Amino acid sequence: MNAKKVEKICGSHCQRGRFTGDLLKTLAAEILGRIHWNDADSLLFLSAHRSDFGIFGQDIDVRSDRGESVLSIFKYSDRFIGMEWPDNSGLVLVAIDNHNTAFIFAERVETSASTVSVIEQPIFDTFFCIQPSVVKKVLHTIAGELKNPVHRKALLDALSSIAITKDAGSDATLEQWKFFGFNAAKNTDKSFRNSQTDLNWTRFGFELDEELGDFIAPEEMLQIFSDILKKYVAFDYLEITFLPNSSKVDPDPVNYVRNDTGFGGKLLSIILKEPFIKGLPRRKRPVTVNANKCESLINNPELLKVMELQRGILVPLIQNDSAGGVMKLFFQHKITYSPDMKAWLVKGAAILFRALSRTWRYRDAQKMATIDGLTGLYNHRYFMEQIQKEFTRARRYRNWLSLIIIDIDNFKEYNDINGHLMGDQALRKVALTIKKSVREIDLIARWGGEEFALLLPEINLQNGMIVAEKIRREVETQKFKNQRKQPLENLTISLGVAANTADMKSHQELFKRADLALYQAKRDGRNRCLPAK
Repeated sequence: MNAKKVEKICGSHCQRGRFTGDLLKTLAAEILGRIHWNDADSLLFLSAHRSDFGIFGQDIDVRSDRGESVLSIFKYSDRFIGMEWPDNSGLVLVAIDNHNTAFIFAERVETSASTVSVIEQPIFDTFFCIQPSVVKKVLHTIAGELKNPVHRKALLDALSSIAITKDAGSDATLEQWKFFGFNAAKNTDKSFRNSQTDLNWTRFGFELDEELGDFIAPEEMLQIFSDILKKYVAFDYLEITFLPNSSKVDPDPVNYVRNDTGFGGKLLSIILKEPFIKGLPRRKRPVTVNANKCESLINNPELLKVMELQRGILVPLIQNDSAGGVMKLFFQHKITYSPDMKAWLVKGAAILFRALSRTWRYRDAQKMATIDGLTGLYNHRYFMEQIQKEFTRARRYRNWLSLIIIDIDNFKEYNDINGHLMGDQALRKVALTIKKSVREIDLIARWGGEEFALLLPEINLQNGMIVAEKIRREVETQKFKNQRKQPLENLTISLGVAANTADMKSHQELFKRADLALYQAKRDGRNRCLPAK
């Protein structure tokens, strides 16, 4: 016998709550006091787990019609069946006479130290029922689970000999019983549930703060948030959408979708109406959604029906009194949003947005430390860090590695004629041309002034020359202001190309060879690319 089985048997006929040990004993005593105890027309079944209820019977002193202790009488009578039931982890008490029936099942609830300090006693998940047909059904189930045939026969015989003439299971009868233990337990249950709810949501907030504290990638952070939220809220669909410019680093942050509905995967998106989006920065409270009445909020309400979603809640991502996005939570079942749940969803969304903003700022700082502000390419320092790593990797795995150093020809003259603002535009245009001419895995940097450096993993010298010539031609065909006034009547570049060899000891040597090749290209007339000797 366990709580799940009891709930299945009793259904809606059972009252359920959290009882302290003292209130449970009070309720049991009141039940035993209500039953008219005699040998022929009454039955008591008691089974208690020793660790939780070892002295249960000793704390209850109920007298029979003759003034004798009920437990003493029944201890020696076949009308009382008491035992330590190995398969039962809690308390089972059934008391019956020909007018009344009552059933208690109690199981200890594991609680945290903070909850126990609020209640100050062990707590028991308790079922209480007085419906005769249900109580008899419970006893038949118990009989079927008893392994001792003597106990089983005694229970069934005692049960069959009692004729209950009054329906004790109506709501009116339950009200008439007015048990102090049961009524007092309602207050205990309410206190326990409130403290447990507060504890759970507080734990939710602490877990988010702890797990989202590090500078991790936004995509990973969103997945961690989703996993934690799922433990506390059994959602079926989660979508997190950011407003444009909510991140200074990424003007259009990637939205997040988790779809557990079984329909559509991550490609679907619930699209909110423009008025809601426009008013989002000023919104502080969540908005609940009924799938059958959501046309004023959602552009594609038919999608909710496809995914069999019934209820939803839209939670603003708030930071500094302004929302930068929205969290869309939807459920395939009906759900009631308590004030605590709404408040903590807003807090949780704020914790997420604060962590994301911190990561975005960190990335911004990283970008400023590694990116050249004028061209958007990597800077000199970052390139030197990477070339050392790539050279070591290429040497370890015996891969090719090519380096191209690029210099804009006669750039000083171009600056003198057109001014530094026009010179900056030319630098940006050359940088963009180089970037469009190479692979994503290739590393490009502004080396300094009008010089650029390009690192090509797994490319030998011959293929490096092909890449260099392609870049040279692309730059040569570009149109620059006043380029006719240049010495070559065009703004051109010179390139030096070098590749690693078996006897090369360091990345400095690779760089030196590429630099010498560039110097030779300059001496040979510029607007050309030369390989290192």
